[in-house]
Amino acid sequence: YQNTSAKAILHAHPPYTIVFSLIEDTIYPVDNEAFLFLGETPVLNPREVSASAETGRLLAQTFNQGAHIAVIRGHGSFAVGENLEESLHWTSTLERACQMGHLLRAVSEFRYREIVRSRREEIRAKNRLKPGGQRPAVKDKPWLKNR
Repeated sequence: YQNTSAKAILHAHPPYTIVFSLIEDTIYPVDNEAFLFLGETPVLNPREVSASAETGRLLAQTFNQGAHIAVIRGHGSFAVGENLEESLHWTSTLERACQMGHLLRAVSEFRYREIVRSRREEIRAKNRLKPGGQRPAVKDKPWLKNR
């Protein structure tokens, strides 16, 4: 976190979030409240996970691009904030969103995919409308580099 403007960082191993990180490259909440707070959450895929320089570099790049939370594939989440309470807010909001996503997938995989597709399109449209507003190209998204 020293390479970011974060005042606090929280690392956790939330089970539903970890499971979603194994099946998604980006996590899109299906419930409106979590989507409002989180938008999209990147899933990073470093070659070396625990305490590696690569993981630290990917996280710093991701946080410096404006993300409040990121997930290391199959490992856990990292959230930044002004204090630990804010970092916990991002962590618990994402975990709850993954629980909701799990419940929806259990009821209807088709509906889950339909909502995720809609969320992705909504974010893309919103980013096109911002002044100067194209999102970074894939090459600028560190969480997609090792896919």
